[in-house]
Amino acid sequence: MKRKIIAATVLMLVLGANALIIPNIFAEKAPQNINVNLEKGNKLIYDPLFDVDNISYSRSFYKSEIERREKINYEYSYNKAMPSKTMDERVKEDGLYFDREKNMVVLPERELTDDEILALCDFAANINTLFEKNRPHPTEDMITNEDAEKIAEEEVKAFYNAELKNFNMDCAYIGDIGREEGSCAYSVCFSPINEPYLAEEKKPYYVYIVDIDACTGETLSVDSYYSRQKSEWKKVDTLSEKEKEQFIEKSRLAMKGIAQLGIFKEQHIYEHGQNVVITSFYNGAEIYEVALSYPDMYNVGWERK
Repeated sequence: MKRKIIAATVLMLVLGANALIIPNIFAEKAPQNINVNLEKGNKLIYDPLFDVDNISYSRSFYKSEIERREKINYEYSYNKAMPSKTMDERVKEDGLYFDREKNMVVLPERELTDDEILALCDFAANINTLFEKNRPHPTEDMITNEDAEKIAEEEVKAFYNAELKNFNMDCAYIGDIGREEGSCAYSVCFSPINEPYLAEEKKPYYVYIVDIDACTGETLSVDSYYSRQKSEWKKVDTLSEKEKEQFIEKSRLAMKGIAQLGIFKEQHIYEHGQNVVITSFYNGAEIYEVALSYPDMYNVGWERK
């Protein structure tokens, strides 16, 4: 089970529902150079994967930068505030700049000023505009975002028995990205609303991703991401016959009410950040692959082949 990350979803996770940043009118008040003491509260708490066309950041954002972004973004979005320099105008000597060779936003090893965060807000907005212009869109004969969200929520609750009350839900139509030609899908992501602070406090949390067939409404895959590898997980090469039977039984139980699993076809182990056992079932028409963590048998996800 590979975690599927789509540009639109990642952008929402990285920048929040309102994106990132503050205005020129505040820039002059911003400290220009701050000595960041990581041992006294200004910790790196969020690794912002900016996966639009594989753009990345050179470091994580500081807690204070995340906390300042809402007010800054408000000024950018509603008061039309603009930075003194856009990202296109910034060079290496500015501290904050876009390295085109590495396709990376380079952040200075100090706290960003308000004006610099404002430049990032403008940069993110431009990327969003380009993405929205060029991304695939569903056709009228396909299910809607709302339909996909309802199906995805039911699947997560059924498979993981998860309570989603305090989760953000982001739904994006991804067309045939990562799928066979003619197989179009929605990808729905559920993440904790306080994810950055759970990360800062080193509290474990789960993110759930569901792919829904845009034409039929059928679930194609359900996947989960766990923020911390469990200490009891260990590296394995083979399973005993008894362990195989236990995983087959648990896999069937995990899929109860989701699919009628047929004859057991095969079983194998592969690495995906943590040890995962894949049990493959064939019901005469389709193949379902159920993923459980080893050795604790937590429901990692499942996929329809």
